[in-house]
Amino acid sequence: MIRILTTLSLIALTATGCDLGLGPSLEGEWEGELSCGGGGYADESFDMVVELERDQDVYEGDGEIDLGTYEGVDLRFDFSIELEKDEPRGEQELDADLDDCSFHMDGDSDSISDCSVDEVEWDGEDEIVAEVPYFLGLDWSCEIVLER
Repeated sequence: MIRILTTLSLIALTATGCDLGLGPSLEGEWEGELSCGGGGYADESFDMVVELERDQDVYEGDGEIDLGTYEGVDLRFDFSIELEKDEPRGEQELDADLDDCSFHMDGDSDSISDCSVDEVEWDGEDEIVAEVPYFLGLDWSCEIVLER
C-alpha cells in the first residue's frame, strides 16, 4: 500500500509540472510585447519572444524583439538573458541579467554594451512583467509583458 501511495504521489508531482522541490519552472517559450512611451517619442509596442532553458538553479535563454520595418529596412533587437528565482514557488521578483545585446538592421548588427531590465516580476505561473529603462538609449519608459 505504501508503494502505491508513493508512486501516485510522484506521478502527481510530475504531472503538475513541478521541478521536484524547485517549484514551477520558467522553462519554455514566452511571448508578449515591449510597450514604450514618453520622452517626446510616439507610443510604440513591439512583439517579443524569449526561449528559456533551466541549467541548475538558473534559467538561460535568448530573446528577440521585432522592431518592425522602417523605410524598407527590417529592425530587430536580440539578447541573451539569465533569470534566477529567489523562492521555489509563488509570486516573486526574479534576478535578471542581460548580455550579448545587439541591434540588427537588414543583416548588419551593432552590439549594445548597456542593456538592462529592472523589476522583473513573475506571477509564479504564466506571466512575467519587467521595466526597461532607456531602451535603445532613448528616454523611453518601457514595460515588458510576457506570457506562455
